[in-house]
Amino acid sequence: MFELIRSLRGFADAKNRVFALSDLRALLPEHGAGAFKSVVTRLERRGDLIRVCRGIYILPDSTLRGSDLLGHTAASLRAGFFNYLSLETVLSEAGVISQIPLNRLMLMSSGRSGVVNCGAYGISRF
Repeated sequence: MFELIRSLRGFADAKNRVFALSDLRALLPEHGAGAFKSVVTRLERRGDLIRVCRGIYILPDSTLRGSDLLGHTAASLRAGFFNYLSLETVLSEAGVISQIPLNRLMLMSSGRSGVVNCGAYGISRF
C-alpha cells in the first residue's frame, strides 16, 4: 500500500492530477485482481486516496477543484475519444452568458453520450 502512495506522490504533477484505476494498476502489476481491489479499498478507507467517481481517484492534497477537477476527470474517463468543452460551458466561464451551471461540465465527445455523476464534485455531461 505504501509503495503505491509513494509512487503516486513521486509524479511531478501529482497534486494536479487524477488517477484512473488503470494508472494505479500499472504501479502494482504483481497483484492479482482481488488483491489490487483490496489495496485500493484500504487506501480509500484510510484517506490516502479520495474517490472522485467510479474508477477515478485523487490524492488528499490535490489542488484540483471545481471545473478543473471535472475536466481532468472527464479526460481520464474518455481518454480514447476526442473531447472538447461545449460552447455553453466556455461562454458561461467567460461571463458572456448569464447561465452559470454550478458544478457541471458540458463536453462534446466523439464517444457516446452520457452523464457521469462525481458526487460532491459535480457532474460531467458528454
